[in-house]
Amino acid sequence: PRYIVDLPGYGFANAPRKVVEDWNRLIGEYVRERENLLQLFTVVDSRRGLMAPDKDFLSFMEEFSVPHSIVLTKVDRISAEDLDACVEDTSAHLRATRAKLCGPVIYAVSARLGFGMEALHDVVNHLLHPPKPSN
Repeated sequence: PRYIVDLPGYGFANAPRKVVEDWNRLIGEYVRERENLLQLFTVVDSRRGLMAPDKDFLSFMEEFSVPHSIVLTKVDRISAEDLDACVEDTSAHLRATRAKLCGPVIYAVSARLGFGMEALHDVVNHLLHPPKPSN
């Protein structure tokens, strides 16, 4: 069986600092030690773009060769120009850190409008239900 696991936020978590530090340690161990981890999606609010904790986490995933993608959320709440800038800034960061794991892919989505959700659903569905190899 395959599972989707939602890990606690590492940036804007509404919890005491010690609790967030413990979460970060557990997340790091989980990500490093999960040999069967197929994909990790980092959710980033497009209104803010990549923040320092996001960049640190992306670097961590690169260091440990964790396959990952970035999901820019709430794209309906920013202008097309700001979205373009956010995607370009995210792409530039990935290029600068030499992201090596097939991308990673950047998904821009709006749950409220459904924008970009089909592509994200398709990739998650493919991860959960991969095609059976033909003999």
